[in-house]
Amino acid sequence: GWCVFLLSAAIVWGAAAQAAAEEAVPRTKAEIEALLGAAQKGEPDAMFSVGVLTLSGRLKGLERDEAVKLIEAAAEAGNQDAAYLAGSLYLKGDAVPKDPARAAAFYEQAADEGHAGAQTALAQLYLKGEGVTKDVGKARMLLEKAASLGLPAAQLNLGVLYISGEGGARNPERGTEL
Repeated sequence: GWCVFLLSAAIVWGAAAQAAAEEAVPRTKAEIEALLGAAQKGEPDAMFSVGVLTLSGRLKGLERDEAVKLIEAAAEAGNQDAAYLAGSLYLKGDAVPKDPARAAAFYEQAADEGHAGAQTALAQLYLKGEGVTKDVGKARMLLEKAASLGLPAAQLNLGVLYISGEGGARNPERGTEL
């Protein structure tokens, strides 16, 4: 939906794309009521959207902890963007207590479903041993998946691993191609 695009634009493409995406934010009372109604019925994309809008301050009426609960419920219902966002919230301690292990669990959920951002974020946790047992080989595997989906951050990090040989065979030529 519109909110997934808005969040994706902010994360992947930066401020210019985010500003363009904001045109899709519901503005009328009827649009907002429809979104809230869908969220109350348990529609994952709507729960995610309401959570994001609340955390960003664009929607009033819910507390931040309620917004996080909606995002987590959307993740549990299969919304991988919600799982990625929940992981990011727990990793940073934003609106929730910092919990890298819980962040890793949310990232893993989304990564398993092919979410390139979550694959890259989870790889970073494996590289650092933050919230998970350090495993450079697993990090490299996750970065390979995300890089194959075209995520520049994954390509850069994978290139560094190829050049260094950390977590697998050293391949400077491949590393510089990425």
